[in-house]
Amino acid sequence: MSDNQRKIMAGDTVFVSLVQNGRSVLALCSREFSSFAELVKKVYGMARGCLGVAIMDVRNQSQGWSCRVPLMLAASKPVASQPVQRSSHSKHPHQQEIPFAWA
Repeated sequence: MSDNQRKIMAGDTVFVSLVQNGRSVLALCSREFSSFAELVKKVYGMARGCLGVAIMDVRNQSQGWSCRVPLMLAASKPVASQPVQRSSHSKHPHQQEIPFAWA
């Protein structure tokens, strides 16, 4: 998506929906956005409880365009991981094992 093709101007009527795993997470219609970046920032802020990939559909009724954008949503607070201990019998003593925290 090129910036010069998908502009949002102040006062444009913009419809936004966010779908994750086939479930509607958010739907809104607003005239308050003055840029695409501002819209994305607002969507991230409103989807704080979500984690993972979601699809954002945006339609600018005023300018006559629409687009679909994948978003990677993260938890609002970082997940604390377990402390890492080095193994004395490791082949690579300077490497650490980093646990992956599933939320």
